[in-house]
Amino acid sequence: MTAVSKRAFTSARHAQRRALNAACRDLIRGKKWRSSQGVLFAERGAWFVAVAEMTNVLREETSARLIVKPMVADPVFWDLVGEPQLRMQPLSFRYFGALACPGLILGEPEISEEGGVPAIARRLLELGEATLQEVAGWTVDEFLGRIAADVNPPRLMPTTVATLVASGRMAEALALCEEAVARREIGGFLSRGGSFPEKAAGWIRASVAAA
Repeated sequence: MTAVSKRAFTSARHAQRRALNAACRDLIRGKKWRSSQGVLFAERGAWFVAVAEMTNVLREETSARLIVKPMVADPVFWDLVGEPQLRMQPLSFRYFGALACPGLILGEPEISEEGGVPAIARRLLELGEATLQEVAGWTVDEFLGRIAADVNPPRLMPTTVATLVASGRMAEALALCEEAVARREIGGFLSRGGSFPEKAAGWIRASVAAA
């Protein structure tokens, strides 16, 4: 492939990505799903699920990243870091916001491009619906167990702590925070008031003392 043809191919793939983003927005009209920047997301029951398209601009391949987290995780996280006003943010903030719990990545399956952009969009939505149905029966322990088995559990430390706190498991949450502080980990968050495990540990101790 010549340099010119490579540029033309890449340009066409970028155009397909833009068309897919538009197709996703059109597809979810009248549904409980929302779409922004190529990400489909929804809440159902106790869970937040996002399906992010990943169009490969170098090859004729499209995949999707599946993300899940409990709906209770972000509001508790915002309390722990002293930003409770973020509870007023729209649902999209739980995916795009700089100050939000990271979600558990369930997988990145390849999506068939057969049928073109409208068909790809439908498959993304079908994948999202199937994921919502799958996680609907999860318990907190099953979710936390999947975090423990993740390739990078420390990335999900804020989500783990927030989920434990929301479940009333203060002692477990505090122990995780204290261990992280001892290892000098910041839990993906650092402010003038300290790191995430430091701020969360302080909040938990105060909450337990006030109970």
